Amino acid sequence: MRNIINNKKGFSLVELIIVIAIMAILSAAITPAVIRYIEKARKARDVEVAQTIVDAADLAMTTSEDNAYLGWSVCVDFYGTDYPARIKANNDGYPVSMGNNSGCRDKTCNSDEYFIRPVAWCRGVRFDGNYGVWENSLFKSTLDNTSGGKEQRDYTNEFLWALSQEVAQNGADKTNRNYDGATDLNMSIKYNKPLLAKVGKKKGKKVTPELWLLYRRDDTGQAEVWTGYKDGSVTPLYRVYPKPSKEYK
Repeated sequence: MRNIINNKKGFSLVELIIVIAIMAILSAAITPAVIRYIEKARKARDVEVAQTIVDAADLAMTTSEDNAYLGWSVCVDFYGTDYPARIKANNDGYPVSMGNNSGCRDKTCNSDEYFIRPVAWCRGVRFDGNYGVWENSLFKSTLDNTSGGKEQRDYTNEFLWALSQEVAQNGADKTNRNYDGATDLNMSIKYNKPLLAKVGKKKGKKVTPELWLLYRRDDTGQAEVWTGYKDGSVTPLYRVYPKPSKEYK
């Protein structure tokens, strides 16, 4: 009877350790590159969304409605405590200070600083644990909870129409601002790495971006889109479009 030699042989412990070590080295080398690629893609997507918002703002400026056309230029001076009328920003895309006494009002800005005024904002389809829902995926005028400023509200309505968010015009139908952030409107902020807040109640602390903010630049009249956070006041973090801050480069 012929003997059958069983020549099956597994990996030795040393071989397994070597394979695991090689995999760990490859993982350590590849993972940072993958993370950078993912973050770059998220940044690019957010810049595209911000550009869409600015395009809608620019389109609203071409309206034949006189009040709406005028509304972009006037931008009322005061919105109440939630919306400081003016925010000093710098060319690097960061806020410097907030409120009517921030300087620059009398053209005393440094050469690399300018003023922006809030026009509209939305929650950016970010889950808010205080409410347990996806909130404000539609934009709202900064005038929704204040009186006056009819021209700017008329402008905002044109902006919402251009952005296909007519349901939010005149601050109406607030219940329809709650959407499933995974499927509706695609306004979520993808690059939500916590960043150091430059102004506001959380100044000096890391804050996760949760708001899209539409501003009007005082000196040129251009539209700008920033991300921000809300902690009592709607507060900007950094500029996304045009000329994104270094976080988006």
